[in-house]
Amino acid sequence: DGLQVLPGWEVETSGGGRLRVRGEALFESYVSGAGERVAAGLEDGWFETKDLVSMAGGGLTFVGRSDRTVKILGELVELDALERELTAFVEGKGEVRVVELEDGRAGYRLVPVVAGSGEDWEGLVGRFNEGQPGYARLERALVVESFPQTALGKPDLEALRRLVSESSPYGLPRGG
Repeated sequence: DGLQVLPGWEVETSGGGRLRVRGEALFESYVSGAGERVAAGLEDGWFETKDLVSMAGGGLTFVGRSDRTVKILGELVELDALERELTAFVEGKGEVRVVELEDGRAGYRLVPVVAGSGEDWEGLVGRFNEGQPGYARLERALVVESFPQTALGKPDLEALRRLVSESSPYGLPRGG
């Protein structure tokens, strides 16, 4: 079951479940978004992707990503970069995080979560969305007093995702 591995390719998973690929036709570098050539970082001929997979019966099943990248309508969206862009756009009016929620139609939908009040977040997000491609547009912002944190004081993204998914209207399934 899953995606079958083509002849000439070897695949395995790292300790964390990340897909590793090796083969004669494997690339040595790629072109970054800035147009620069970047070494692929091969280790003994293996390239470790950021895709999390499970392997069974010679097939691969995609489980998720090890970074904060999601695929929406076939396009990769890097959530950390989107957060930085939104933070610059709101010019210090509040701390923002972007949470991805599964969507049966698009893959994911993006919900901005804002720690801070007293601003027209609907208007700010609307103006921000005007400069975004359709797949990277944000839903209505959820305003919270503060972000949940781990015991080490870092943002607890899983707790934040649960908070958003349990908040109406975000928890309502779409698509399917």
